[in-house]
Amino acid sequence: MKKVELSILSVLVAVAFTLQARGANLEVEVADMATISSGDTTRFLLQFDLPVDLEACTIDYARLLFTAQADSGWEEPLDIAGYRVATGWEMGSVSWDYPWINPGGDYNDSTLTLFTISGQESQWVSLDITEILSTWVKGRPNNGLIIKSLIEKGGNFTILEDPELPPGVKAKLEIYYTAQEVMK
Repeated sequence: MKKVELSILSVLVAVAFTLQARGANLEVEVADMATISSGDTTRFLLQFDLPVDLEACTIDYARLLFTAQADSGWEEPLDIAGYRVATGWEMGSVSWDYPWINPGGDYNDSTLTLFTISGQESQWVSLDITEILSTWVKGRPNNGLIIKSLIEKGGNFTILEDPELPPGVKAKLEIYYTAQEVMK
């Protein structure tokens, strides 16, 4: 068992070193977040602008980071899922029913990214959105992300402001990329 753990750790260190060596690190702050609810189900919608420079780059790794806490009374580990939103929407006019075809948001459920939190303390959530971000820089519309509990019946959570982020910023994207000049 120890050899497997050591091998996994070695691979993670190698991947992290490769990402640092190959690309530039870019952070994008996410201030635009909407909360939509119906009954006891809550979802979060995030929008963010990506630099135009990324269009000519290869996304090596990208993750969305935010602080979340399971709602009071939830005792089990809670899977938080992120999906690429399929329908355009605007902050301030979005609701559970608008502008969606499907109440609660139109999203591509094959673009799932997942993170598990446990306990009642707030925790950093890290969602790997490399595939989603890659499709956006290749020209697919960037309608943002929808963040929700994988099992929504009673398994809600709250996204909290984190003191490590600037005031008003709810989340951040960390993007590691390789510029076109480096790839030649």
